[in-house]
Parts: sequence; C-alpha cells; structure tokens
Amino acid sequence: MTARNYEGEWIMLPELSFYQLGEAPESGRYHIEILGDDVRFSIDWVTHGVNQSVSFDGPLDGELQPINAVPDGFASYSHIDANTLESRFVVKGLEVAYSRRRVSHDGELLAVLQVNKQPDGSSVRISQVYRRSS
Repeated sequence: MTARNYEGEWIMLPELSFYQLGEAPESGRYHIEILGDDVRFSIDWVTHGVNQSVSFDGPLDGELQPINAVPDGFASYSHIDANTLESRFVVKGLEVAYSRRRVSHDGELLAVLQVNKQPDGSSVRISQVYRRSS
C-alpha cells in the first residue's frame, strides 16, 4: 500500500450500492490517479445498457479552484488521510455536491458517499462500493 491507498482502479459492486433516487448502474469502473500535486478521476458506468463516462481533475490541496466547464463553479480535492479522499463542488457560492471516498482497512474495498443538493435545497445520497481491480 502507498500513502494514498485510494489511488488505483476500482470495480463497482452494484449489489452493495444504494441510490436514494433511481437505481445503481449495472456495472462501473472508478479510476483515481495521482499526477504530481493533482488528482484525476475517470469514471465509467453502464445504466440500462448505455455506456457513460466522466473525468475530472484538480489540485489535491483542499483549495477551491475554478471549474472551466461550469460558470461560477469551483471544486476542491482533499487528502484527509491514507485511506480517505474528499471533494466538494460549489456553484455560485453554494455547495452542490460533496463526496467522500474511504478505503477499507485491508485495502480491497472503496466506499464512496455522494451527497448532492437539489434545487429545492434537499439532499440526495448515493452510496457505492467498489473492489480493487487486480
């Protein structure tokens, strides 16, 4: 294990994942890579047979940085400890999304908690579990 145990390739366990709204994807892959002082995320998933993906990155320093693709949007990525990585997304001064990624003690599982704010101010939670890819 490294000082950043969350780094690596992770395969989703849909049967252990919970979506407050909607349903968990049929499958998914979560890749976390450290590049110098930055962190890069690449996430692929399949829902109802449709392949989808997203990738994003930024400095792993806990400071809010502008997001080019989102007007008035900012993101921060924080290394909490060897097993924990957090991110926050802020738009027009309001936090709209928070994610916490936590690796199990044996380093084999990654739990991801996402809390997304809805336009009415309510929160929607997503819990995902991933197994480290061999």
